[in-house]
Amino acid sequence: MLVDHVTFSKTGGAGEVASILATAQNSLGIDARLLTLVSGDLKSEPFTRPLITAAAALDEYLVSNHSSPTILSLYRSRLSQLNPNALRSGSVVHLHWLPGVLAHEQVRNLLAEGRKVVWTLHDMAPFTGVCHHSHGCSGFPGDCSNCPQVRNGFKKAVQVNLTKKMFDRTEENLILVAPTPWMAKQARASSVFKNQRIEVIENPVRPAFFEPASIRTSHEATDTSFQEAGGDLRLTAVATDLTNKAKGIADLVDIVKRIRSKDPRVHLQLVGGRGNSFHNPAQGISWLGKADVSEMVQIARKTDLLISASTAESAGLIVREFGAQGVPALALRSGGIDDLVQDGRSGFLASDVSDLELKLMNILEGKLSIAGLKIEAREAASTNKPDRVSRTYLDAYRSLG
Repeated sequence: MLVDHVTFSKTGGAGEVASILATAQNSLGIDARLLTLVSGDLKSEPFTRPLITAAAALDEYLVSNHSSPTILSLYRSRLSQLNPNALRSGSVVHLHWLPGVLAHEQVRNLLAEGRKVVWTLHDMAPFTGVCHHSHGCSGFPGDCSNCPQVRNGFKKAVQVNLTKKMFDRTEENLILVAPTPWMAKQARASSVFKNQRIEVIENPVRPAFFEPASIRTSHEATDTSFQEAGGDLRLTAVATDLTNKAKGIADLVDIVKRIRSKDPRVHLQLVGGRGNSFHNPAQGISWLGKADVSEMVQIARKTDLLISASTAESAGLIVREFGAQGVPALALRSGGIDDLVQDGRSGFLASDVSDLELKLMNILEGKLSIAGLKIEAREAASTNKPDRVSRTYLDAYRSLG
């Protein structure tokens, strides 16, 4: 079997998932490869794909009214920069993150040619008029008219864009894959994919996260909680861009500062880009910068609790990555997070920022225990082992005939 994984970049969540799957499938004897347009991102490689860079700039600075922190892809989603000759004859085409890579029209053309297509949904962009996360907007099950996230002059263009994305008939050689039941529910409700086959397959976690630590320090995640061992509570929050308002990092920083005025045992580590403005060791807040996979594993091993105040999580793979190292999560209820955190078993879910602060205080005071959560978090992540996820995808490929 031949499998061509197609995504915009080798980096980012979608790129990592595609790369993990390709590697795991090759180990299973499948001839899988990864096709991308860039190796990094547009900010680091703006001249590699100048047309996409220009389209992305128009979307960010001209189309968006910046009323929400989500990425918008209007002009970018209409581009198809992938050379169709790059796809091997007879291969299963496994699509991932596509703005600028393939427009929906080109995907429909592949299906019309009889190609077998599996499309993993990494955010909501494939079935909305313009946004990568709707932030509660219910326009995408209809026609996205009067989009609240764009300037007035582009509202009609968003509506037209959604119409161009629609799959008018059931495509027998297409499977849409959602990484969480929440995402599957959104896709099924959409006007774009309402007639298509949609399956739920969780994303794979990088193998390094499943490796046991040979030597553990007193602060590394173990089956003994900080409450039993005594000492400080080490929190970690992760975001590609820590200044993205949807990630709620500023709220977490404020929470930690307030709590430390009463209980100095809590410490917050921030991992990701653009976090220098939050760095304040005197207040128990440390910015660690960006981290590769080996560094992230080491950070997880020195973390008691993964914490998230994000209001826009489609997949929340970091929950499973840290969970594989036995680190439970405390997170806001948001999109796919609800499906990944078993409240009271593998972590805790909060209804809002105030509730998140309350639950954190209860953990510090011993009113909520994280002692038994580590085992459950590790067990939940076992479903995300690359070979297991890859075999599930192979079954999906074969089901297309």
